[in-house]
Amino acid sequence: NKYVSSWWEAIANWYREQFLYSDYYSQWANVNGITDFFETYMKNLCFTPILGRDNYASWAFLQYLTENPDGLKGYGSDFVKELMQQGKRNEYPYEEIERISGEDIKDTLGHYAKRLATLDLAHKKDYTARLNELTQYHPWNWGEIYTVLDRSTADENYYTVPTERAPQQFGLNIIPLKAEKGEVKASLEGLTNVAGADWRACLVVESKDKVTRYSSLFKAGETASIDYSPESDSAAYLVVTATPDKEVWQKIGVPWAYGEGEFDENNYPHLSKTRY
Repeated sequence: NKYVSSWWEAIANWYREQFLYSDYYSQWANVNGITDFFETYMKNLCFTPILGRDNYASWAFLQYLTENPDGLKGYGSDFVKELMQQGKRNEYPYEEIERISGEDIKDTLGHYAKRLATLDLAHKKDYTARLNELTQYHPWNWGEIYTVLDRSTADENYYTVPTERAPQQFGLNIIPLKAEKGEVKASLEGLTNVAGADWRACLVVESKDKVTRYSSLFKAGETASIDYSPESDSAAYLVVTATPDKEVWQKIGVPWAYGEGEFDENNYPHLSKTRY
């Protein structure tokens, strides 16, 4: 399969992470709360996950499919094994995920993206500790992870994603919001004429006791809302992920490191990859 070389490292690091979570490791090393984390992936969220710019640290998507915190059909603890056993020759991995699970891959990616706003997975405490280390170490780490929108000068309460942060297919933006008491509300508008463009967005609120809640997923042309209380809540986010139609997917593997190949920069330049 010409695409899966970019998944080798993600799956290898996912396996390593399972070992770090295991009783085997905690007994052997006499430690808890260990994670390899996914720092470089968090700093490249607008680029395609796994089949993109960071293959080693992008195992968080596989972890989401394994934990299946949103109870989606077809995912769970055996899903990575099924991916490795049931793939077809030169089948694009995201098509395989949809085929095996029976789930809409757009909604899967939207639910996954919303969880990254507060790292709301089983090992959230460990991930958050590492994230806090990064953001406290230097403010540029915060700026690489989160997207700050540009405010329109023409319309009040209208914001656009900076051009350099517009996501490639399956890429995403985590946008911190300044929320006040009451209802947080957002409408999404697509700003591209590219055929097949689509998105999934979600409003996210974290309480002071570190419990995260979510709005429903919404698309371009739709509006969502969620309640926010300064007395009990500490943070709010808008998360948007690019979920183009299957017909316009740019099916890309990893460039060949030792010469000319199908996915090298000369044959598939980075700037040719659509931004949504």
